[in-house]
Amino acid sequence: NEKYVVTYEANLEVKSTGETFNVNNWASSTSGTKTSGDGENITKNITKNGSYDQNTGLVTWNIMINQNRQDISGYTINDSIPGTIVGNVTLTNNSYGSQTTIPVSENTLNYTFPTDLTNEQKTSQYTISYQTKPTAGSTQETNVAKMTSPTGTTIQDDAIVGITKREKSLDKSF
Repeated sequence: NEKYVVTYEANLEVKSTGETFNVNNWASSTSGTKTSGDGENITKNITKNGSYDQNTGLVTWNIMINQNRQDISGYTINDSIPGTIVGNVTLTNNSYGSQTTIPVSENTLNYTFPTDLTNEQKTSQYTISYQTKPTAGSTQETNVAKMTSPTGTTIQDDAIVGITKREKSLDKSF
C-alpha cells in the first residue's frame, strides 16, 4: 500500500492569442495493469488586446493575466508601450474589482506581483488597462506584453491595432 506522487512542470508553446488547446497527460504504473490519464483545457496565461477610438483618437490596451488561475506570486509583467500614455495604468483584480495604479517609466511597464499575496489574490485573474495617443502618422500600433515566472520562463502575446482617422463628415458654409 505504498503511494508515490510525481510532480512536474511542462512548458507548452501556444501559437495564437487566447488559444484553448487540449493537453493529454497520461501516467501508468508498473505494478499491475492499472493505467490512468486525464486531459484538460488550458488557456494562454497572458493575452493582449487593443482598440482604437476614432472619437477620442486614443488606443485602449488591455492585458489579461492569469486566466488559468495559477499562483501568480513573483511573476513579472513587462510591456513596452507605443505612443504616448494618457492617464494612469491600472491593475484590476477581476475577482474583487479592486484597482491600483501601476507606475510606468519611459514608456515601459514592469510590474512584479508581490510574493506575500493572500491565497485568493494568488489565483485571481487580473487586467492591466491603459490608453495611448498613437505615434504621429501611424496607421497601426503593435504592442507585446510578456509575463515572466520567478524561474525565468517567459510567455508573451501581442496585439496589432489599426489606426484609422475619421474624415470630416460634415462641412458647413454660409
